[in-house]
Amino acid sequence: MEQSSTLRNQKKARHNPRKARRESLCLQHESAAEKTTTGDRELLQKIAHISNTISAAAITLPGPQAICQVAVTALVESCLYRSAAIYLLHDSAPRLMALAGMATAPPMFPRLALMVTQKGKPVTFPNHHVLAVPLPQRKEIFGVVLAAPGAQPPASVPRAKRSAGVRAADRALTALTTVANHLALILSGAMAYQVARDRATRLAAINEIGRMLSATTDLHLLYRIIHAQVKRVMDATVFYIALYNEQQNLLAFPYTADGDRIENVLDDLIEYPLGDGPTSWVVRERRPLIVTQPDNSIQNAGRSFGYVGQISQSAIHMPMLHGERMVGVISVQSYIPNAYSAEDIAVLEAIASQAAVAIENAQLIRRLQDAYVRQRELDRLKDEFILTASHELRTPLATIMGYLYLLKDFQGELDSTQADEFIAQALDSAEQLNMMVNNLMDASRLQGEHIQITLQPVALASLIQSLVANWRSIAGERIVDVMVPEGLIVLADAERLRQILGNLLSNAMKYTPADRPIQIRAEQNLPDPDHVTISVIDQGPGIAVGDQQRVFEKFVRLEETMKTSVRGTGLGLYICRQLVNAMGGDIWVESEAGSGAAFRFTLRVASGNQPIAVI
Repeated sequence: MEQSSTLRNQKKARHNPRKARRESLCLQHESAAEKTTTGDRELLQKIAHISNTISAAAITLPGPQAICQVAVTALVESCLYRSAAIYLLHDSAPRLMALAGMATAPPMFPRLALMVTQKGKPVTFPNHHVLAVPLPQRKEIFGVVLAAPGAQPPASVPRAKRSAGVRAADRALTALTTVANHLALILSGAMAYQVARDRATRLAAINEIGRMLSATTDLHLLYRIIHAQVKRVMDATVFYIALYNEQQNLLAFPYTADGDRIENVLDDLIEYPLGDGPTSWVVRERRPLIVTQPDNSIQNAGRSFGYVGQISQSAIHMPMLHGERMVGVISVQSYIPNAYSAEDIAVLEAIASQAAVAIENAQLIRRLQDAYVRQRELDRLKDEFILTASHELRTPLATIMGYLYLLKDFQGELDSTQADEFIAQALDSAEQLNMMVNNLMDASRLQGEHIQITLQPVALASLIQSLVANWRSIAGERIVDVMVPEGLIVLADAERLRQILGNLLSNAMKYTPADRPIQIRAEQNLPDPDHVTISVIDQGPGIAVGDQQRVFEKFVRLEETMKTSVRGTGLGLYICRQLVNAMGGDIWVESEAGSGAAFRFTLRVASGNQPIAVI
């Protein structure tokens, strides 16, 4: 029966071909509609799955960037798109937030994203095979989703199939628009929450840094606290604190950090003169320098900056001002362009203001503590000096009085030779006493800067020979070798030069064994012929390297010498240094423990057109 019915229909179709074509077309439309319905249903299911994935991420993930990454991953995994990227606007510039389906974003993506934000509607870029849909928030665009759909059919493909490909691209654009609208709602809420959370974190950091900075005066700890609190609220991959020495117009960098590498230096800071860098610019201008990109920073600042190491892409150089006083500069830097917002700048300004007060207070307390320690040490040295000076003064005074009593009591019994010897011994002791008193008076004058120096050409060999001759009675049988070229003329105060050499020779005699020689040398410097170096070399116990600067300080006597019978006031070398410096020279000691000491000082060579003082 069915076969006969089919035969009858075929016969009818042969008799009525138009009707047959209509019926065939109807059957094709029904089939296409059924396929379209099935495709739309699958598309809607994929859109719903992507949207649900994004909604779930908004609940569990901690910020817009993580949500964006979930979104692009879901777009690619849906098989609707080969790759996808999301850009959010930051200071009117697109910043890549997430990427899927490709290792790096193509260079034209930021430009395409900017074009879409300007047009404010979805755009197809057929030349790049890219769809771009804006992320709207009320009437503004805050980002763009870019995606590459499946491959487009080539031109050789029949029109019908190409039309099907175009329809697929349209459906992909529709789907991307739907997902983008949903993502925009999710991101708007996440960004608002992040802004509120960041603001709360910033306020907490400002309060915390204020509390912590007021609780410590340790500069090391202060620098670490400032760095840690800044890192809480912004990218501080590169960070440093610079201190400004207003009196000498110098900069020092006690704290620097680049990633995990941190240097925190408190003592022996190297200071640099102001240069052409951003820190010096901030100190001069007394205002912040905001760097968005290295090239822009140079243009914005109106000058060229020098950089060391890897160049940061973004930076805030913030002055630390305490009232009108420039304390220094805090610098935060990032290797990401446009890393800092207006709120970051405001927060760093608040932190810098608190840091300036804390650092100033800590420096003041440190100076007071150092002054207190120095005062205690000075008091101790003064007590030792009074004890030593009284003994030193008493010794020659007792000698003088002893010989004078001998002369008085036995003047009738002493022959002229014995009397002359007693008188010579008393005079030698009086000379020692006179030198001690002069040292005491000179130390007082030098501290008050009341001493006068009169520079004139002095014949060095004549002065030294005269000095040694006067010391023969004290030196006794000691050997004093003098190696000073004749005709060597220096610019000096003759009496003060005699005092310097007298102090150095007195020390050499105290510490050199009686059977060993003392040398006095003078030679014109070969590298610097305008100066002469004068040396007094002893054969004593020597001076350790760590004590070679201390011996020139006031009242200082080394611990090793305090255990010996050698006495002194601790003023002789201090006076030598002050007098040599006043005459434009330098003084130092070269020695090793156990091998004697060479005290050397320099004086300028006198010109030939000045009268020479002959001593």
